[in-house]
Amino acid sequence: MIATRIAQVLAVALIALAPLPFGSNRPWAWSSLGVLAAILLLLVHLTHMPVNREHPPSRLLTIAAGLFGLVLIWAGVQILPLTPEDLHHPFWADAAATLSEPLRGTISISPWRTVLGIYRFVTYAAVFWSMYKLASDSRTARLLVNAVVISGAVYAAYGFIAFVSGSQTILWFEKWAYQDDLTSVFVNRNSYATYNGLCLTAAVGMLIVKVFGKLDLYQSAKGVAAGVLEIATREAAPLVVAVCLMMATLLLSHSRMGLVATMGGLAAMVVSVALARSVPVPRRWPLVIVIGVALCAVVLVAGGDTLDRLTPDIVANDERGEIYRLTLQGIADQPWLGTGLGSFGDVFGFYRTPLVGESIDFAHNSYLENAFELGIPSAACLILALLLVWLVCVRGMVMRRRDGIYPCIGVAATVLVGLHSMTDFSLQIPAVTVTYLSLLAVGAAQSRRQG
Repeated sequence: MIATRIAQVLAVALIALAPLPFGSNRPWAWSSLGVLAAILLLLVHLTHMPVNREHPPSRLLTIAAGLFGLVLIWAGVQILPLTPEDLHHPFWADAAATLSEPLRGTISISPWRTVLGIYRFVTYAAVFWSMYKLASDSRTARLLVNAVVISGAVYAAYGFIAFVSGSQTILWFEKWAYQDDLTSVFVNRNSYATYNGLCLTAAVGMLIVKVFGKLDLYQSAKGVAAGVLEIATREAAPLVVAVCLMMATLLLSHSRMGLVATMGGLAAMVVSVALARSVPVPRRWPLVIVIGVALCAVVLVAGGDTLDRLTPDIVANDERGEIYRLTLQGIADQPWLGTGLGSFGDVFGFYRTPLVGESIDFAHNSYLENAFELGIPSAACLILALLLVWLVCVRGMVMRRRDGIYPCIGVAATVLVGLHSMTDFSLQIPAVTVTYLSLLAVGAAQSRRQG
């Protein structure tokens, strides 16, 4: 029992501290994150083995785990110098010719970065599996989701205070980018927008549960409206404040795709709740439609600066189009083998044209970047693995008779990061991935049996 409590505390700490600092996007930060994830995994396995025997993972999750394992194995093969020389990246031969000495080549152009990439992937696997096992208990599932909501609200409050005060710092560091945008403890506004959107989506889900759990839906429409107002200003007041605060900071981040992706995630949440069997039947469609309209109205009224950045002329001048074209060219050069997990920043320089910046470390599209680094087959395995876990949540959303909000959150969170990954690299920021996988794991764990 004590070990279980320690595991729960460590899981909450992992969720809460992952954004510190800079979204854990510094070597010492994500290295420490990996150590904490390993300790958590050990604790969870020591205390939760009986639960797993009683409720084994679904077949879809088993297949997803196998696919992810294949990705890790392939990344390991990419750094082996024992592979046939014909498979090695051509850059090794060019480098050997330039240096006039033989080099032991590999499929990966940057083996040490591939090792770091494997470390991160193993860390994320440990986080997902630990959260999945812990969340088999509905009370712990609620604890983990609440940890995401509270953490998001705290970081939003910090970011809001720093922004309105005119502070040009991130914690005690001088801010060197996005000085006119709210980024909280992150450097990049888009990364913060994705993190904040995940926390906001979870908060909206818990708010819906609070409202539906207290509201008498069989009374008149006027009575329902009065009931919603009373609940929102009393029992659900903290959640209402958190939602408003996170919505405000999302708009102040001025991240256009962060806003679009979050609205997509919230739309998925609204539809999921409307379809969920665990939500009371009468008037659920009108209620969730009202919620959706209200959220859209807030964006249209308060998000002028961000929406202005979606105009065609601004989008047309974005260098991402050229980056995508060059990335596709790189994929065509190594379609099956890839250039090595984590190698994009080192390899892209060979394809760069004057139309893009000198330092491009990410493809601004996670799907293309994965195909560039891992090769198309391995990248497809990675995407399919996440899709299968998402389908587990979809099934749980439809089938569960109680606690169905957790699969709904998993579905919505995946839609959010799936959309944002089309135009940015937020999942390369450890804090964003840890938060997303925590929500997805809770959703999957609460999908595997009838409530």
